[in-house]
Amino acid sequence: MQFITVTNPGQPASAKTTRKAHSHAARVAHARTRKQRMVDYHDQKRQQTAKGHDEPYNLSPKLTIPSTSVLQKSTSVPFTLPGDFQPSNIIYFIKSLSPFEHSIFSQYLQTVLPSQIAHCPIIMDIAEQAAEIRSNWIFFVSTDQVLLRGCLLAACRYLAQVELRDEYALMAIQYKQYYLQSLRKGLSSRGLSSRRNAVAMTTVLALDEITCGDHLVAAKHVLGAMKMVEEAGGLERLGLNHLVRYVLYNLMFGKRLSEWDMDLHLASTLMTPDSILP
Repeated sequence: MQFITVTNPGQPASAKTTRKAHSHAARVAHARTRKQRMVDYHDQKRQQTAKGHDEPYNLSPKLTIPSTSVLQKSTSVPFTLPGDFQPSNIIYFIKSLSPFEHSIFSQYLQTVLPSQIAHCPIIMDIAEQAAEIRSNWIFFVSTDQVLLRGCLLAACRYLAQVELRDEYALMAIQYKQYYLQSLRKGLSSRGLSSRRNAVAMTTVLALDEITCGDHLVAAKHVLGAMKMVEEAGGLERLGLNHLVRYVLYNLMFGKRLSEWDMDLHLASTLMTPDSILP
């Protein structure tokens, strides 16, 4: 329990007091979720162990597995994605970080990612059939270095907003400026590689705007990404990473950003479920 000091009880709570209360509630909810997840995990392991002792020779039970088409119809996004999910991708990324960035990335893995899996609007849009993506999110992100570096921005934003650590608010602004400057440079090049990176950067910026609660600006970012895809000749010609396609699709339809901007709604025809399937 945490007590929050109120100087004038008879007056409406100040913005600072409200912010502290909301942040404390968020931290308590996140901790409760993580604790429950561990309890469920250990219960499941005990059940599996008990079942293994009871049925030592029943190695091939008959399972009723629904067809891929049936599963796909039950969710708005695919439940698997192609890619090179090698731990080396993350290892190389960590080696490229400064000591301070390394600490931020550790915060992302230990604090932000568990919270995102439980509360992130993008990951929560993934149905239970997509448990593989939910459970291995960081490995999917590691297939695109631009998105992977976006974890640093996500971590700073989380630490600033939820844990009220003001020093990370400045860091979040600096990372955001880095992406905006890199995006301008990417747009000045006509090469497909630069355009792919520009689309990924725009996706990171859109995710950050959603975290900040500005869905209209997020929709503008996604619209910019779709225009770049269209100018490059489509998703396949651009060779856009499947995870970037996946996140863009969720932004438009999972978060319904296409409803915030008429131009984005018209451009959404370029992004269909088939376009992000393996």
